[in-house]
Amino acid sequence: MRYLYFLFLLLVFASCSNEQYGEHSDVNYPIPTVISITEDVAVGEQITIKGTNFITPNSVSLDGISLKIVSESETEIVAILPRIFNTASLVVKNALGRANEEELLIKPIYPASEEICVSEWPNEITKGRPLIIRGTNMDLVTSVALGSTTIEVDGLTQQQERLLVLVPDDLSETSSDIVLRTIVGSTIQSSGSFEIKDYDPNNWEPISPNVILDFEDGDLHYVSGDMPNSLCEAKLNGGEIDKIEANKDNYFSLYAKDIMGTYSMWSYLGSIKYVLDRPVDLAEFHDPYISFLWNSDDNIGSFQLSVTQGTKVGGGTFNPGITDRTYDENAKYDLYTLRPTNKQWHCVTARLKDLVVENWGGDFKGIDILGQINAIEFVFKQINGAYWIQGAYGTENPEDIYDYSVQGNHLFKANIDNIMITDGPYTLNGYPEN
Repeated sequence: MRYLYFLFLLLVFASCSNEQYGEHSDVNYPIPTVISITEDVAVGEQITIKGTNFITPNSVSLDGISLKIVSESETEIVAILPRIFNTASLVVKNALGRANEEELLIKPIYPASEEICVSEWPNEITKGRPLIIRGTNMDLVTSVALGSTTIEVDGLTQQQERLLVLVPDDLSETSSDIVLRTIVGSTIQSSGSFEIKDYDPNNWEPISPNVILDFEDGDLHYVSGDMPNSLCEAKLNGGEIDKIEANKDNYFSLYAKDIMGTYSMWSYLGSIKYVLDRPVDLAEFHDPYISFLWNSDDNIGSFQLSVTQGTKVGGGTFNPGITDRTYDENAKYDLYTLRPTNKQWHCVTARLKDLVVENWGGDFKGIDILGQINAIEFVFKQINGAYWIQGAYGTENPEDIYDYSVQGNHLFKANIDNIMITDGPYTLNGYPEN
């Protein structure tokens, strides 16, 4: 009987809650009122919305598209208009879920046709491969015509300076010009035609590596970590190791000691952090890998890899051991740490689409191999290097270089050079023949 009474109370409470706080309740939640909005704002630019009852956090939408809010208060919101939208009424919804009731139509104001222009056409057209066209306001292109084939473009998925479409693999022409149609009704045509090539996914010529960082500028690009400089030091050419021809003049070194007590295997030892002047366009590569020279001196090291693509950041412990080992028998040791190299330089190479990365910001869902890399960061931590058996190299079973019963290694040694994006696996001698 007591349980039935308790259930009755729950039902009464739920009924009262729905009645008191529901849509038809007598509680007068504040409703946003828009008094004015900035007039004649071009697409992609900031708009100022003034009114009342803007209870933070607010949301602003237009034509079903959420606007990025730059700043907000109870009387003013500054937001950025979408680059593409239809004429629609602006909707402001406050933190209480109430939306404004005014109809405030906003009409898109697009750039003039001459402001939508191409600066770089592709060299060729390859069936089944990305076609990249660079220029200004490229996200305002609505279609790409290749001969008799028209490819529709969703501008909301494009970038202002870069247009990317996938070429159909059933094009019948052997050559074609490229014709773009824009959202303002104008057309842009290439000055000549391009050869249309077939693509063999199993047999292609790799493009030259894109070297992101080789330290030849004399800069460490290092962000210090939690340990004092007396215990953890980064410098150029700091290892007691020999250089190889690929090193040129400089390489990066990070050495740490006494990783115990106050400091643990998860202590942050610092980062190599680099923002690219020009993003690396992964769509230009057939099979993008991250490759670099690695030398752990007489110890072992590891890091977490962070990749920034636009506003999204992904990261995780760099674990390339699941990638192709065909050209590197030492890849099997790249498990929870990077391999111990016993003072030798190795080329570590890992397929980007195989790397396991987590969302570190901006709703990152995985490395977009048709996207661009804007920044990278190597976040150094000892992690499972604490379990490494000092002097253990090249055992038949990769697990045999660790003793998980004791954190017996209190050192960390890492030497890195020539961080690059390569078109497939890479070796100390360059691309393998096959």
